[in-house]
Amino acid sequence: MRLLPERLSPSNVLARLDRKIFGPPGRTARIRSRQGFAAEILPLVAPVSLWPLLTKLAYARNDIFSMEEQNRELFDWEERVVARHFPSPGKLLVAACGGGREMAAMAEKGWNVAGFDPVAAFVEAAHRTIPTTQKLALEQADFSQFAARLDSLEANAPYDAFIFGWGSFSHVYTDVQRLRLMEQARRLCPKGPVVASWVSAPELWEERRFWRKKIQRFPWVEKDSRDVYDPSLGMIHDYPEDEIARLTARTGQRIAEFSRRPFERYVVWFQG
Repeated sequence: MRLLPERLSPSNVLARLDRKIFGPPGRTARIRSRQGFAAEILPLVAPVSLWPLLTKLAYARNDIFSMEEQNRELFDWEERVVARHFPSPGKLLVAACGGGREMAAMAEKGWNVAGFDPVAAFVEAAHRTIPTTQKLALEQADFSQFAARLDSLEANAPYDAFIFGWGSFSHVYTDVQRLRLMEQARRLCPKGPVVASWVSAPELWEERRFWRKKIQRFPWVEKDSRDVYDPSLGMIHDYPEDEIARLTARTGQRIAEFSRRPFERYVVWFQG
């Protein structure tokens, strides 16, 4: 039995608040101050169960991953990782593939690619970007659906390499979810490399710095939290090396390369 009308469901209420707070351009000091306060308070008051929705709403405001001209090249660090750790072209799975940038670039290198992403506009862009002859599967799905096994992705296993799309490991918010995804990656790609990357807290604008100082005066606020909300990227988690080492050890993986350089935060692991 439905206790609340659908328009008052948590997801609909959150979507309406998101449009109200972050929808208008931040052209005035008042609007930017409101946005800065929301960005600082959200990690503290929003339950973790709603973080994926917050992130999806943030990405829906950001069209960069659906711009095809920006979806065809690997970053410099990705080129180095492919050169060092990837085998000869085979089958590649990209989880949270965005607009298909990694898939398109790897298809040009001779790989047959499969992927999924939760944002419909990004999946549509990826369909247009990736050559049909090298597209094994492309679905709209999030990490929870992937963990439940998507038949189209399963049908092409095992894969020779696995990539968590750029920055997407930032959007895995609990150890239970991280371990489940790492186990899924190992099962679908038992011999090849797995690449995961994340983003650090972006440079804060003035209004966010103001509200951060205010909010951190409260004793219940965690001062060194690795979770932060950004209006363009949603809720993100930044990983130190010891956390990655703990996760890989628990899932029987071995780390082949780790980086926390600015704009190059990633890990490459293999089955141990």
